[in-house]
Amino acid sequence: MGKQLKPFMNIPPGDFIREELESRDWKQEDLAQIVDLSPKHVSRIITGADSISQDVAARLASAFGQSAEYWMNLEAQYRARLVAPTKQTLEIADRALIYNHMPIREMFRLGWLKDVGRDAAALAAEVLAFWGITNLDFGFMDREVAMCMRSSAALRKRFNPRHALTWLRKARLEADAAAAPKGGLNRKAAERIARAIPAYSVAPDGVTHFLRDMTSCGIRFVCVPHLPQTFLDGAAFFHGKQAVAAYTLRYDRVDHFWFVMAHELGHICRHLREDEPEFLDSVDSDGRKSAEENEADTFARECLGMDAMRAFANTPGRMTVQRVCEYADQTGVHPGIVVGFLQHEKFLSPRHLNEFKEPVSKELSRMNPAWKKQP
Repeated sequence: MGKQLKPFMNIPPGDFIREELESRDWKQEDLAQIVDLSPKHVSRIITGADSISQDVAARLASAFGQSAEYWMNLEAQYRARLVAPTKQTLEIADRALIYNHMPIREMFRLGWLKDVGRDAAALAAEVLAFWGITNLDFGFMDREVAMCMRSSAALRKRFNPRHALTWLRKARLEADAAAAPKGGLNRKAAERIARAIPAYSVAPDGVTHFLRDMTSCGIRFVCVPHLPQTFLDGAAFFHGKQAVAAYTLRYDRVDHFWFVMAHELGHICRHLREDEPEFLDSVDSDGRKSAEENEADTFARECLGMDAMRAFANTPGRMTVQRVCEYADQTGVHPGIVVGFLQHEKFLSPRHLNEFKEPVSKELSRMNPAWKKQP
């Protein structure tokens, strides 16, 4: 069971009545006379033997100047704390604690946890195993929330950092199970791979070769479905002396995949260190990006040749299938990346030429069936 927080002392309403009497230099007999109750009844209320009814609360309020609700709330809180917790109420508290910190329903759907119904003990066991902890104390998560907000570009009002930390935990578990590169992180080799992304994007089985070559320079790849209220597209983090590039398939498109991978490689090549061990990223940032996020964006744009794409976009003429294909052939980049850039930069309507933005999940799922797009 999780920690059950209790007040240091359960103070009865009678103690507050005594304070009111002392401040006015009244005796219990004076109060009985004022509120038109018997001295015995007043005494039993002060000792807690009798509860404060709505009628008595109204009388005390008139005598002392507070509201009747004030006295009813004191009474209700006191009586509630007198009730010993039952097995059921403890289980309810545990379930509430878990659901408050984790998107349990979505984790059941994705198979990250076994759906155990209302079995609180079984649910707790699943959660403890997921986090590798021995009791339901989520203080570690609360402490990491600030770091999660700092290292994430997903600064929306609806962003839930606890869900993001849950996703990061799953990504780390997947990294544990992923094929281990032979050596440590080679940042120079990783940058060469990033600069070659246009060539990978047009090569047969280019995604497969790209991920294989990332492994050769000390980078593991994991594909972990995004969770609600995280808006995550990818992440970069340390795994021992190696790095991990993670992808969520939130947008199953070739242009999205290659930009996110270039962005994460930018973090891996330039930013990952002991005091910046992870970066959680969203392409839908609200503009309040850190210097590291802006630098990773610039790195990705350079790798994909987006400055040249802007020059192409500014040339006269309507963007047609033929023009996009000719430019993509000349520059050796996937036409879907070109279309994605043109749409993002408002040179092209988001409704046009979407046939070029092919899904990437098909090739990913051939490499690992678990990397298929989730419904």
